[in-house]
Amino acid sequence: MPNSNKKIYIFCPPHIQSGGPEAIYQLRYYMEMVGFDAYLVYFKAKKDIPLMPERYKIYNPRFKKEDEIDDNTNNILIAAETYSNQLNGFIHIQKCIWWLSVNYAAYVPHSTIRIIKNLIKDTLKLRKKPEKRFDYSLKDCKHICGSKYAYEFLRKRGLKNIHYCVEPISKQFLEYKDWKSYKRNNVILYNPAKPSELMLKLLERKNFEFLPLQGYTPAELAEYYQQAKLYVDFGIFAGPERMPKEAVYFGCTILVGKRNAAKNNWDVAIPDKYKIARMEDIEFVENRIRFMLDNYDRNSNDFKPFRDKIELLEVNFIKQLKESFS
Repeated sequence: MPNSNKKIYIFCPPHIQSGGPEAIYQLRYYMEMVGFDAYLVYFKAKKDIPLMPERYKIYNPRFKKEDEIDDNTNNILIAAETYSNQLNGFIHIQKCIWWLSVNYAAYVPHSTIRIIKNLIKDTLKLRKKPEKRFDYSLKDCKHICGSKYAYEFLRKRGLKNIHYCVEPISKQFLEYKDWKSYKRNNVILYNPAKPSELMLKLLERKNFEFLPLQGYTPAELAEYYQQAKLYVDFGIFAGPERMPKEAVYFGCTILVGKRNAAKNNWDVAIPDKYKIARMEDIEFVENRIRFMLDNYDRNSNDFKPFRDKIELLEVNFIKQLKESFS
């Protein structure tokens, strides 16, 4: 059972609506479900902009201000890897980094070097503020990972105290059920927020009808997922990505670029023939797309194991939280 005297604080970016921030809202929501006394802590808030996007109210968040964090050894302070510098200045509290992705993987080949540089920079800044201290290293932190890709990244760098905590898809989507009743079309879904050179080439060639999934409510997204045969993502896969999982949950087949988190069959648990390694061969990719559109009924069963895994994410997340923090 959770320690009733333990408080858990989770740093949360305000204003932003995307997969990472939603995972943070989910973390607090499921921690409370398990029995932890958990709070979100906003940072770098701007005036005259709502702190919380409307769609995240479903997670019934509770908040504390940063100066209300009780910095004692019984409590835990969590920050996603993107915001881990927020852990600076806290001396006694247990520190935890949640690796939702492998940060900077898209832009810096040597991710560890960038992280270390940022830690050094933060240390120099804090030396100018005697009321604060830089009193931790990555080795001092608990690490929870939203992917096998992140887990292996940390393990290979000699870090210990690493645990899996893989959040489920959005709570709104878990309430939808009968996707099989929909007639599917040949429109191909993609996420324009995850750009790639291959995707730009496919759009320029105009050999297929593509629909960008941007600016839609969860209900609208669910409709599109239930009507389409195929979702494609040729981005960097710094983590397992939410939209491919959402698409598979609603019966889409998916085609992805084989790199980073999409390389292994744990994070993106689909047969290898649906992972494109030859992304420079545009005609090969288009032939694969045609094959998937023309053979949706036959191919759909190939995605059932991944769909079953996605349906179990919520149950497993609750179990992982108990194991990692009790």
